[in-house]
Amino acid sequence: MASTSRLNPLRFRDSSGASLGELKLSLVLYVDYVPRINRVRRVYDDYMNTFGSMIEVYQATNWQGPPTAWSRESRLRFEESELPSVTHFAEWGYVFASNRGIDDYLFMFHGYKPVTEAGRASFFRFEWPWDTRSELVIEFAQRMAGLVPFVSGTAGFIFKATPSDPDALNKTYAVCQRFWGVEAWDLDTTVKFALTGYKCPSWLTLIGDRLVEMKGDVQWALVSDLLVARTAHGRILRARAEPSFIDRNAGDSYDGERRIAEVLLPLQLQQHDDFTSEAWVGRTEEWLRRFLHPRG
Repeated sequence: MASTSRLNPLRFRDSSGASLGELKLSLVLYVDYVPRINRVRRVYDDYMNTFGSMIEVYQATNWQGPPTAWSRESRLRFEESELPSVTHFAEWGYVFASNRGIDDYLFMFHGYKPVTEAGRASFFRFEWPWDTRSELVIEFAQRMAGLVPFVSGTAGFIFKATPSDPDALNKTYAVCQRFWGVEAWDLDTTVKFALTGYKCPSWLTLIGDRLVEMKGDVQWALVSDLLVARTAHGRILRARAEPSFIDRNAGDSYDGERRIAEVLLPLQLQQHDDFTSEAWVGRTEEWLRRFLHPRG
């Protein structure tokens, strides 16, 4: 990935050397239903067949108690007991990770309760080390877009702020202002608006048939050369051959992302609360439309 070689992700640190967060390669699919056992099981089986050897721990997304070691015994218990009852109790989702502390593999699914958490998009979420082979992610994204009816989704670089740092999201602002190919990550806020439109272009932009039916069709012919796949549930557009940081200081091009932003503007969400930090106040929606801005 030559376009990323100028930047070592370990340099995402403040002046004192403290980590600002972690660069990851991510795929997320936003859905307008609570993921239940039959659909989750198909996604789960595919993920475990492809990346399961990397998983070391798992935990319910109610975050009660420490993670459980992922062993043959715990996997059997999960598949036979916990997964079938995922929406019967408090969990409504699970997360699986490699537990490295950095460069983790991660698979997470979560459903929001339709009565007490109405209006939020449920999701399937996947993360890989930042330098994972892009074709592996593309192939996996195509399979997921065929298995999962989805509203929208993205795949590409994300910047995960350090969870233990109360000022972490503030620190992401400067990074994401310079590197337009690194998506700011505040999932708890985005899920409140992801049912109304897609968030913003990324390396891969996934547009579900459900979103097109809701918002109206677009001029797909204008981005036909960027179409990776037409799956059972939507389209996948690829802005560039490989994920890129899009370093504005270096004058990196973002022609693919700009074309996607222009053509899909009718499908983009019209409102998104500010990311939960002072630096992003009054700037979040402008950042989501950054690729519509002229270069300069």
